[in-house]
Amino acid sequence: MVDGVICGTWYWSRNLAGPVLEPGNDKVCFVAWRAVLNRLPTFQALSRRSIPVNSTECPVCGREEESADHILFLCEEAQAVWCLISQWCKVPPIYAFSVQDLVELHRYMSVPKDKAKAFHAICLITMWCIWKKRNDRVHNGAPVHVQGLYEEIKSLSYLWIKHRSKKRVTWED
Repeated sequence: MVDGVICGTWYWSRNLAGPVLEPGNDKVCFVAWRAVLNRLPTFQALSRRSIPVNSTECPVCGREEESADHILFLCEEAQAVWCLISQWCKVPPIYAFSVQDLVELHRYMSVPKDKAKAFHAICLITMWCIWKKRNDRVHNGAPVHVQGLYEEIKSLSYLWIKHRSKKRVTWED
């Protein structure tokens, strides 16, 4: 490939033309891609690479070791966010066993293709926003407020989908 790299079932390129990484934002897709490959710099991953960290506990909940799976969907705060996302999108509760499950969730929905693509974008944006909040907590000591995070996800999702959709998108959609 001239402009891309194939990694398992992922296709990563500058134009993000692959089936999984379609929403079109490099930062969002990059976080999802690294999470699926278990390459996010979580405390657990840093510790495994012999990089000194004070603790491998989750900086958000402090109850479990921080892994990509934990911070993105197993942490209580992340689960609360996913619960709000499922209610907002009018889909059954979102359960995942791995980050890969979250990335591929849209493929198993019985909805029109455009709605599945929008839901896929929302899932990737949710992972990115959770990761951003985690970093804000680690580097700035900022608290993680589930409701504020949810509102940020809704706003970003609407704007990104609206500006990337070929159809006219309204808030009600």
